[in-house]
Amino acid sequence: MVSFMAMSTFVFSKHFAVDDYWAYVQQEESIHFNIESNLRPVSSLLLYVLNIIGINIVDRQEFFGFILLLVFAWAVTRITLEIVSLFDNANSISRLAFINSGSLVLLFNASISEYLCYTGTYPSWILSILGLTYAAIYIGKEERVTKNWILGTITLTVVAGSYQTFISQYAYIVMAIIFIRNEGKITRKSILAVLRAAAAAFVAMGINWGIVKLLINIGIVGTNSRMDISISKLPELIMAILGAQKSIWIEGMGIYPNGSLGIILILMMVLLAVMVYRKNKLGGGIFAILVLISGQCVMYMAQIMQGYIRATNRGMMPIFGMYTVGIWILCYYAGEKEWKKIRKIGIPIMGIFLFFSIYKINEVAVDTIKTNTVSRCYIDEINRRICNYEQQKGIEVTKIGFCSDEYISYRYYDFIETSAYGDMCANPFLAEWSDINSIYYYTGRNFARVEVPEEVVEYYGSRNWDEADWDEQLVFDDDTVFVCVF
Repeated sequence: MVSFMAMSTFVFSKHFAVDDYWAYVQQEESIHFNIESNLRPVSSLLLYVLNIIGINIVDRQEFFGFILLLVFAWAVTRITLEIVSLFDNANSISRLAFINSGSLVLLFNASISEYLCYTGTYPSWILSILGLTYAAIYIGKEERVTKNWILGTITLTVVAGSYQTFISQYAYIVMAIIFIRNEGKITRKSILAVLRAAAAAFVAMGINWGIVKLLINIGIVGTNSRMDISISKLPELIMAILGAQKSIWIEGMGIYPNGSLGIILILMMVLLAVMVYRKNKLGGGIFAILVLISGQCVMYMAQIMQGYIRATNRGMMPIFGMYTVGIWILCYYAGEKEWKKIRKIGIPIMGIFLFFSIYKINEVAVDTIKTNTVSRCYIDEINRRICNYEQQKGIEVTKIGFCSDEYISYRYYDFIETSAYGDMCANPFLAEWSDINSIYYYTGRNFARVEVPEEVVEYYGSRNWDEADWDEQLVFDDDTVFVCVF
C-alpha cells in the first residue's frame, strides 16, 4: 500500500528527466556510457539484452516502473521479516509497526523522488534493490557461513554492477543484523561478522571493477570514467562533506522543513545513547555508532572516489538509514516499560514523517509532469515557427544550434513548486544530450547540431529573459535555426 501511494504517480504517468530523452533516442550509446562512465556492467547487460529484442526502456517505463513498485514492496517486507526474526520481544502490533516504519524510511523517504524521475534507471534499480536485500540477509546469517557469504557476495556484485550507491543501504541492514544477533556486544564473533560483511563489499566492488577493465581491454567500451581519485584533493573533499551537513540536517535537502531532519536525529540519538549505555555500557555504544555511520561511510567513500561532493537528493539518500537502524536498535533494547513511552512518541512521529515523505514524492512527480508539459509546449511552438519559415522560404531546416541568455533558468519556476536539491525537474535545454533529443522525441525531426556563430552567442549572452520571446529568441539562417534558451 505504501509503495503504491508513494510511487504510483511517477510510475503510471509517462515522464522524462533530461537523461531519458537521450536514452530514448540513443539507447545503445547510453548503455555503453553506463558501463564506461558509471561502471555498471551488470545492469548494462540487462539493458543490452532488452535493446537487442527491441525494448526501449524509456518507452516502456510504465512496465518497468510497476515491477519496481512491487520490488520495493517486497524488499521492505522481506527486510522487516528478517529484523523481526531476530527479536524476542516483537510480540505486539505497535512494535511490529515501528520496526516496519524503519524499513519504510530506508527506501521511502522523499529523496527517492530524484531516482524516480529517471525512468532509464528503473531496471538498474530493480536489480539493486533485490541485490542489497538478499546480500544483507545472506551475509548476516550465522549458519552455513561460507555458503551464505558466497551467495551474499554474488548478489552484492549485482548491486555494485547496477547502482553502486545502494551498497550503503546494504551496509546499514547487515550491520544492524550483526548488532542485534550479537546483542550489541563487541566480541570476536561480532568482529569477524563485521569483517565478513566488509570483505563482501570490497570483493563485489573489485569484481565489478575487473569486469569493466576487461571490457575496456577488449575494446567494447572506452575509458570515460567518472572515477577521479586524488589524494591531494582529500582535505578539500572532507571540508565539502562537512559543508554538506548543513544542506542535509538543517535545510532538509530542499524537501523537508528546515531543521526537521536534524531535530528528529538528535532526539533519536539521545534515546539511543541512554538505552544502549544502560544495557551494554561503552562497548555497546561504540558498536551502535559504527552501525549508525556504516552506510554514510560507504556513501561518502563513493563520492570521494568520483572526486567531488554534491548535495543531491539521490546522492544523499543513504543518510536516512541512520533513522532506520536507530529505530531497530531502540525496538531491540526497549523493555515493556520503555516501550510504552517510545510508542506514544515514536510511532506518531514516524507516521507523520512517512506521510509527509509520500506527499513530497507525489509533489515532485506532479512537478516533473508539469516540466515535461511546458517543455513540449515550448518545443511545439519552435517546430510551428520552423514549419512557417519553411513554407514561406521554400527551404527545409535541417540544422539547429543552441545558445543561452545571461542567466538560463534551471527550472520552469513559474509553473512548479518543488525546491528540492538535485537534478529533478530540470529544463531539458540545459544539457546538450537532452536539448536536441527532446525536440526529436516530441516532433520526430532529426536535426543536425551546429555551432552557433560567436556574434550570436555574444549578443544573447548580454540579454536576459524570464519567458519566451519568439521573435527575438529564434534566428533563421538558410537551412539552420539558432535557438536562444532563456
